[in-house]
Amino acid sequence: MTELILVTGATGTVGQHVVTALSDRDVTIKIGVRDPETVSNEIADAGELIEFDFTKPETWGRALTDVDGVFLVRPPVVDKSEIGAFVEAADRVGVARIAYLSTLGAEKNVLVPHHWIEKRITATDMEYTLLRASFFMQNLLEVHRGDIVEYGEIFVPAGNGETSFVDARDIGETAAIVLTESGHTNQAYDLTGPEALDYEEVAAVFSDVLNRPIRYPDPSLLAFGRRMHRRGKPLGFIALMCGIYTTVRLGLATRVTDDSQHLLGRRPRGMRAFVEDHADDFHGDSQPHRGSSGNSAGSGYVETRRPPLPDVAYELVNPVMSRLLRSPLHSLVSDSIPLLTFIGSRTGNEYTTPVGYWVKDGHLVVTPTLCISHGASDTT
Repeated sequence: MTELILVTGATGTVGQHVVTALSDRDVTIKIGVRDPETVSNEIADAGELIEFDFTKPETWGRALTDVDGVFLVRPPVVDKSEIGAFVEAADRVGVARIAYLSTLGAEKNVLVPHHWIEKRITATDMEYTLLRASFFMQNLLEVHRGDIVEYGEIFVPAGNGETSFVDARDIGETAAIVLTESGHTNQAYDLTGPEALDYEEVAAVFSDVLNRPIRYPDPSLLAFGRRMHRRGKPLGFIALMCGIYTTVRLGLATRVTDDSQHLLGRRPRGMRAFVEDHADDFHGDSQPHRGSSGNSAGSGYVETRRPPLPDVAYELVNPVMSRLLRSPLHSLVSDSIPLLTFIGSRTGNEYTTPVGYWVKDGHLVVTPTLCISHGASDTT
């Protein structure tokens, strides 16, 4: 009997490649996404497309029915407790195994949600495999493409730190392997690329492949924050990026392992291969290839995101931001945080609140709070 695999985050940076890799194997795929209407035909044709949302338990039943294995990825905007509840639900209905996309060093870092989720998974009766991945090469395409195209530079505050970049395509292949082949029960793998590079070296690779100068200006955290703010990035996104690159600056992202090569049976893709494969996307007259949406840039929709912080935080922050936006200093934040006024459908009362917004793939994305967590390279 053909096994049934549920892929969560199936349109994200890694999830789309998990679907592709599984489609080459003798399995049936359930493709779990928040909005099935936005999925590209390439992904939709690979399996059964179903509505799935970690924040809506009513969608879990159909998603987990008759499922043998699950590829689990946590969207940054979803609270870890909701992921934990889903893990327990999968265990209750008899899912045999689960592969979880975690992050490098999660077993030691109690501050990241992945640490807590790993503990929840290992406490179940399911067979598990933890895929602890390093920094995705795809972030250079999905987050930093604008700087590469417009300014000919990789503008990140990473100092002289090195990163063991990993290609999301390789992670997708390893996920398919551990979900369909024996020998990976209750294992944890640290997935990196073949080498650790600093951003001077990354810029040199880009320069050589694209045949034009790409430099690394080594900006400060403040300079990085200012540019991201001018680009309309939400404050929460900027803070998260600064945290990530501070980890690099401190030399905590350099570790290279052979786990990827062991699982793939080949050398994992390096930075040069990644840039060569996406060279057209880094030209100014092109748009980056996205596997995460079936919408064209002109189709037009507004995507809303749930708040990433506890409600009490916004009770303190939103009044301050509202006053700032009404003051002569509003230009400091008004290019990415406007005030939204609306009438309550039940009370008839008028409400005004700051909202974050930005444009993604030609669509307006709105979060009904001050800021939003980073989730553009791995969202569903």
